[in-house]
Amino acid sequence: MLRTAFLSLILIVSFSSAALLRKSISRRQDQTYCQAIEGFDCKCSSYRVTCSTDRELPQALSVLQQEKQKYPSVELLINGERDQHVYEHTFEPVKQLFKSDGDNFEFRIKFEKFTALHLHSPGTFNKVFPDDAPATARKNLAVEIYNPQVQPNDNVNLFANLNVDSLELYVTYPFRGTFQQLFTGANVKYLRLSGGDIRSDPSQPFTGNIGRLELAKQGNQLTTQIFPIYPAHELIINAYYVSDFNSDNPPNYSNLGELRVYSQERIPANAFRHFPNLHTLSVTSEKDIDPHAFDGLNKLEKLTIKDTKASLDLLNNLPNLKELEVSLEKFDEREQCELVDKTASGKIVVQGISSGRDCTCAASYLDSASGRYPCDAQDCDRSSCAAIQTNYDAQERKFKSPPAIQRADGSDAFRQREPKVYSGAYQISHQDLEKSQQQASAQSHDQSHSQGGDGDHSQHQSDHHYHPEYQSSSYSQSNDNIPGKKTDYYSSAIPNDLPQTSLTNMDERNNERSQVPSDYLTDYENPNQGEAGQGAEGNNNQEGDGNENRQDGESSGTRQEGDGHAHHQAADGNQSTDALSDDATEVPPTTKRKLGWLSIGLIIAAVVGLLLVGLIILIIRRRSAAGYSTTATSEHGAAQTAKA
Repeated sequence: MLRTAFLSLILIVSFSSAALLRKSISRRQDQTYCQAIEGFDCKCSSYRVTCSTDRELPQALSVLQQEKQKYPSVELLINGERDQHVYEHTFEPVKQLFKSDGDNFEFRIKFEKFTALHLHSPGTFNKVFPDDAPATARKNLAVEIYNPQVQPNDNVNLFANLNVDSLELYVTYPFRGTFQQLFTGANVKYLRLSGGDIRSDPSQPFTGNIGRLELAKQGNQLTTQIFPIYPAHELIINAYYVSDFNSDNPPNYSNLGELRVYSQERIPANAFRHFPNLHTLSVTSEKDIDPHAFDGLNKLEKLTIKDTKASLDLLNNLPNLKELEVSLEKFDEREQCELVDKTASGKIVVQGISSGRDCTCAASYLDSASGRYPCDAQDCDRSSCAAIQTNYDAQERKFKSPPAIQRADGSDAFRQREPKVYSGAYQISHQDLEKSQQQASAQSHDQSHSQGGDGDHSQHQSDHHYHPEYQSSSYSQSNDNIPGKKTDYYSSAIPNDLPQTSLTNMDERNNERSQVPSDYLTDYENPNQGEAGQGAEGNNNQEGDGNENRQDGESSGTRQEGDGHAHHQAADGNQSTDALSDDATEVPPTTKRKLGWLSIGLIIAAVVGLLLVGLIILIIRRRSAAGYSTTATSEHGAAQTAKA
């Protein structure tokens, strides 16, 4: 009886201890208040430290000893309503926070509410990563600057000689320097520009090496004015709210390989006739797509259509198409069977964009063929689709592998493209230079014409889409007017265990487990991980398994992202920072941490003590039982002898 009671007590204590330990571990995974940078309010977790301040920045930050070399990701929010001065070594101490053995580093910084921002030195962000980082370590930088209403006071060579794997730049701050000046000598594998405009001057020499450049802007047309030529090896254009596809000056540059278009209008026939060299196209429309919309795209290898049901007949006019991404639920069973047959017969790799509501045999086969984990569809061996029935092994309860499908360069279309590595600066072609010069001449002509009559009005209309954020009444309302996403390279550059979020609503995003990813990223993400969701610009990024929506604070209302992958809700930085400060006042950070470790120590000590007590009692009981048994047997034998 005593043994049973002790065993029950030990079990109860063990289960309670396990529950408390799990809860404690969960709390440690969430961000808790800590002291990492002097003068900043910080939250820390096992993967990231996030610090904010509304004070004036010192000439160099001071990192506290107890938080050094602990984190793969560092975030700073500078939101004081005052003049801010940033010098050459202001952010250099940040490198002390990164893990010494890390192989993937992320530094994100956001400026807002400032009355003036003085960026004094070239290469301000060149020294934020550890000097002794391995050569194979990835360095990811994100800079957000909100306030188009201040006078620019930045160094024209702000990102000179920057060497990172990815740079995400979201600015409504009017940089003084041109693209060629800002990135002189820089080596950036993936660069994303959104929020405002950075002027490009092809007449200036450029010594930087920009591998992949993604531009995210909005405008009613695809023109060289909205999307000027930049010296990057690969150009990706994200164009939002396009309504007119008949442009006299289309940005069909030699380095343009991918185009993503979001439109609230119908996609007309021959909409992309000016872009015959595209290899990747993503289209999202709130209305239908003309069956001849993609005529002339003879080099197109990958097509993504979202939120719209497109006729399968349009595929007949794309002779080199190897990858197709569509929403399966938009098609009926017969059309889904046709899509399955295209993959099963080795023609096109079809990837279904599923909402996750229904698990069909078609969706399961396409996921299995693409190397993703398929849903558990039932009775596929009795499917009415011959392609599904033929390729389903009823005994193994899985689908057969599809035949190989290769792209034009010989790579496997079922696998992600390997990003190219470039060693030198991109030289803009003579043809593209002529387009740029024609645009400059047309622009100067418009400006001279605008001096008379109603010219001011026409110029204002021209700039409305070119500087969309500048039209808002306050910088806090112009957080993210462009609903776009990061590219595949950026998502592939950051591992799954490193959440990616932007800096606006710090409390809300602290508990997020991120994943990143976009249309272009589908070319570089791991197919076994399924679809990647992308997003990272704007104020608040909520990253999930590949679906993203953005809502901005403009008076124009809610806008849905062009490729329909991620949901971004813009929030006011004031609210997040105030909440952070209030919470920091209520809960002393050091007390909270010590209490957690003390609880764990007491629990472990209690469990060990109970186990020792139980073990001692059991040993004593066994010895007593053994002695009693021997005596009783002797007395019983003596009694039997006397009786005889």
